[in-house]
Amino acid sequence: MTYERKKTMFKKLYKTFLIMMLILTSLIPVASVMADTASDNQPNFSVSIVKNPHQIGKLGYFDLSGLAPGQSTTLELIVGNLGSDSITFDVSANNAATNSNLIIDYSGTLVAEQKLTGIHFADLAKVVHPTITLAAHSQTTVQVVVTMPPVKFDGQIVGGIYLKKHETTAQQNSSGIKNTFSYVNSVILRQGNQKLVAAPKLSSASYAVKDTLPYVIGHVKNEIQAYANEAKVTHRILDSEGKVIKSMTETLRAFAPKSETDTSLTLDHLLAPGKYYYVMKVVAHGTTTESKQPFMVNATDAAVAGVSMINSMLWLIISLILLFLLIILFLLWFLLWKRRKKEDEDEDEDEDGTVRADHESHPRRKKK
Repeated sequence: MTYERKKTMFKKLYKTFLIMMLILTSLIPVASVMADTASDNQPNFSVSIVKNPHQIGKLGYFDLSGLAPGQSTTLELIVGNLGSDSITFDVSANNAATNSNLIIDYSGTLVAEQKLTGIHFADLAKVVHPTITLAAHSQTTVQVVVTMPPVKFDGQIVGGIYLKKHETTAQQNSSGIKNTFSYVNSVILRQGNQKLVAAPKLSSASYAVKDTLPYVIGHVKNEIQAYANEAKVTHRILDSEGKVIKSMTETLRAFAPKSETDTSLTLDHLLAPGKYYYVMKVVAHGTTTESKQPFMVNATDAAVAGVSMINSMLWLIISLILLFLLIILFLLWFLLWKRRKKEDEDEDEDEDGTVRADHESHPRRKKK
């Protein structure tokens, strides 16, 4: 093979290598990450509560009892700025909601869709100053006025005082992952019968496949004006004959009063058409609540789920094949490059040897 032919082949392999690299990288999703500055990588503020006259015990959160219907009280938090720059917070009084992980969430993002008809904290609380700014190494008092419902109720109302670092319009509109520090202080308002026990139950169930994973979705409701924490939750999926297809137990779960949410259980394989059951057992505060909801997997659902999984697996297989070809091309390119380098070195040695031999065969004549 002549030098020019080897050079042409080398260029073709190199171009193919670059094209395969571009194709492969186009199949890999790219995550956009936006983080705060180094000084924002850890909270630089402190929060402590001011004990309320109706407070039960010495707790780090508000647990109030003894308030009469229509009575008001002011909840106070002392917020300190530990940093050398000023800091601004948005303050809100949010309802407690149960999120999809079966944990109580106070961020306020779930409340609109996940509260049942009843008494809720955000309807009773008013933040005196929704936005506060603290100078460096200073502190201020956050005040929230709570007014009890005009009619006595039984159970607990749960919410939270939520502090979040203020974001500019540009930061709110930006995409990607942001390190935003926030703080929440729980508030429990008690009145009447405290023996009410939360009763989270399944109200419906359905089957779906997403990102190659088959799972069962259960809609959970706690219709009682009482919360549950440190709950043990056992999920089971049964076939029509009662055989357990999937079982999972979670601990330290929590349910907000008068709340609802969707939760899901990932399965190990696709389900064949037929009738199934989602069973959920919740053990909390010495009480067990068990609920059971049927769901159907028809032929269409099974086919759509199968196609969805096949499509996802197909892209995965294609990506792996391209990666394998990329590795092969790289190895070929490397071997050819190494071989070419060795041949060039051999040619240089041959040329040096020829020149040296020619020099030795024609010695200079000595001048007379």
